[in-house]
Amino acid sequence: MTYDSRCVTVFDDGTVSLATTESRVRCDLKLPTEEDGYQQQFLDSTAWKLGESTLTVRNGEFRRHLGFKRQTPAEETAEDGAVLGVDLGVENIAVTSTARFFSGKELQHVCRQHAKRRRSLEDVGTRSAHLTSLRLAGRERRYIENALHVVSLGIANEALEFDCSVIALEELEGIYDVISEAEFAEWWAYGRLADFIEYKAEAQGIHVEYVDSRNTSKRCSECGHCEGRNRVTRSRFECVECGSTSNADYNAAKNVALRYVRDGPQSSSRTGTRRCALKSGTGSPNGE
Repeated sequence: MTYDSRCVTVFDDGTVSLATTESRVRCDLKLPTEEDGYQQQFLDSTAWKLGESTLTVRNGEFRRHLGFKRQTPAEETAEDGAVLGVDLGVENIAVTSTARFFSGKELQHVCRQHAKRRRSLEDVGTRSAHLTSLRLAGRERRYIENALHVVSLGIANEALEFDCSVIALEELEGIYDVISEAEFAEWWAYGRLADFIEYKAEAQGIHVEYVDSRNTSKRCSECGHCEGRNRVTRSRFECVECGSTSNADYNAAKNVALRYVRDGPQSSSRTGTRRCALKSGTGSPNGE
């Protein structure tokens, strides 16, 4: 069983706390007795942080394989690496500033079919039909979560491929505006997707940051002009000022990355070195 850093805690007294389906349990962690054993080098060092680990059962014994990663200050990481912007939506569950699209069409189709079947069962009105409807709802939720796992893994891999040290997401409050259009999920789906992105990115040493989502869909990522008329349709963006055209979700993803680059924390000794990861390479705040 795989655990991330939120589900397991190693304490200084030699015990480990594990999350289970019912509650957290605390057990003794048996390590080699040598104080200079290689495990202690990671447990005692402030330069290393507990990451993803696994729990296995072998011959009746529970064995914990602890994974560690070297810590990097967030400010230093943000300065040294590129930023991957991610726009969350309905037609496309997510689009990155490197122009990778994660379509939501199949997910919407499957969930529409589930909703139709549940409505038919509820119309029957029997207890058996109601229980069947509940089972379908659980199956739908598991299907959605699996799809979100696939999307979050793809985003984390995209950040790795483009040497990004930060993934910039929209604040979730802004995404609630599009929930009424989302037939495939309730509000929880976007929160779960953000959670999945966070822990998958963290396992790779990538930070996840949130930016204000206001006007990311209306602002031109090329010239900065912001107007509602720029968003011609759900999928098409045409700037009335400079005439540039783009997929609307891709334009929004670039705006998310640019907003973090321009407004994110700056190092006191080094400024202006942060870059956006784009389809054609990297871009700086001044448009280069």
